Amino acid sequence: MPYFSLESRKNMEGIHPDLAYVLHYAINYLDFKVVEGVRSTERQQTLFHQDPPVTTIDGVSKLSKHQIQPSTGYGHAVDLYPYPIDDLSSLSGIRREKALRRFVALAFFIKGLWEAMRRQEQVHGSLRWGGDWDSDFDFNDQRFDDLPHIEIIPDNK
Repeated sequence: MPYFSLESRKNMEGIHPDLAYVLHYAINYLDFKVVEGVRSTERQQTLFHQDPPVTTIDGVSKLSKHQIQPSTGYGHAVDLYPYPIDDLSSLSGIRREKALRRFVALAFFIKGLWEAMRRQEQVHGSLRWGGDWDSDFDFNDQRFDDLPHIEIIPDNK
């Protein structure tokens, strides 16, 4: 049975309890790694200024969901990698396609689990995935893909 490594557990420190709850449940069924949870402003700025940028949010004029949210005191986003972890930049063709499918499967598993728990009022809000920001199942209408990214969208938004 899969379980969280020490690194994954550390990377979940400071994330919203609802998100942590769903991830702890999900690890019993799918093997994945939490590669990043809460980010400092400095880390967000570094990712924003990379070439090419890894994020579209600078973390100063607008907070990333990875940063502590003033409304709750928690980070509202995580980056997840499905196992086995592949270096996507070194893959091509069918091997790359299969690796990308694991991101899709993980994201939709987590989102489905979240929705089931939301209906039972165990969690609140909804989830958004960086591979389908508008949740319309059209993966080609994106300007920026962030396949590892999952974030909470509060009910009041």
